[in-house]
Amino acid sequence: MNRSLPIVTEMGKIEGRNGIYLDSVKQNFSPNELVFIGEINGNLCDKNNLGYRWYSYELSFKFIQAFECRELEICKWDNVSSFDEVADSELIKELALNKIDYHHYILSTYDYVYSIISKGFELKITGHR
Repeated sequence: MNRSLPIVTEMGKIEGRNGIYLDSVKQNFSPNELVFIGEINGNLCDKNNLGYRWYSYELSFKFIQAFECRELEICKWDNVSSFDEVADSELIKELALNKIDYHHYILSTYDYVYSIISKGFELKITGHR
């Protein structure tokens, strides 16, 4: 049964609809990855040690097996923060993927919510203002 758990990043937990803003999404095919670029609202992070309001980021998901995007207002996926991992993912079971190698993530941005099955992610903070 799906159970969402917040991912603790270097910024800590990211909360709320205004936590993650998205400027662009790029899909690469070799290697198969999704790259999200935008800004994180530092006021909605529980480890904003530098104290800035906005942090630019690049978030990459590697070895994508499936992803789906829904507009926030129609999305009914359960999540507990702006960036979660789904434990005991029904989708990973349905796709018959190895649950040790693959992870199910829910990324909630200001306007869109993404469900992503991949082998992992890398979050880089690329600046601040």
